[in-house]
Amino acid sequence: MDEPTEIFDESKVAGITYFVGIDGQVQVDVELFDYEEESITGLSKLLTTLSMDNSYLQTVQMIQETLEDEGQQEALAAIYNHLATSPNDKALRIHKEKQKNKPCIRPSEML
Repeated sequence: MDEPTEIFDESKVAGITYFVGIDGQVQVDVELFDYEEESITGLSKLLTTLSMDNSYLQTVQMIQETLEDEGQQEALAAIYNHLATSPNDKALRIHKEKQKNKPCIRPSEML
């Protein structure tokens, strides 16, 4: 039996893939086309994007839209339930920032 051959898409210079193995462990696969400046810059851009709070929110929104389009409301609810019961540092920080910018007393409550 032949070993599967990994083929790197030559239209891409760098990639980061997150996946969960059958053992349940989160794994990260980093790919570089080569070690030239273009590939290193591409990987750096990916790392910068991953560090942004907006990246997390956009990813969740993309997942939501896809699951809604495919009629998978139960799967979406399961994901949201998991996120709600296992909050991560980034999600908590985003929530705290949003709350910090809200006034303690709303102007409409003063009337």
